[in-house]
Amino acid sequence: MERCPVCRARRNDDPVCHRCGTDLSWVCRVEAQAQTWQRVAIAKLLTDEHQLVREALQHAVKLKRAPLTLALLGMLDAELR
Repeated sequence: MERCPVCRARRNDDPVCHRCGTDLSWVCRVEAQAQTWQRVAIAKLLTDEHQLVREALQHAVKLKRAPLTLALLGMLDAELR
């Protein structure tokens, strides 16, 4: 997350927005969890365990609709057709 979702100020590493004072620590944790699921899916791609890859990507998308995660889901769907 590059900007505060409340006031759109550029973010630094502080979990509290420097402009509006919003505590963004929970948002940062959710974003980190989405990235973790995305990394799990990428690691599982090498094992051909497509169901595990799909589940990991679906967990990631529920947390954050990142372009890479959506692209990986699309690639997996196209491969299985």
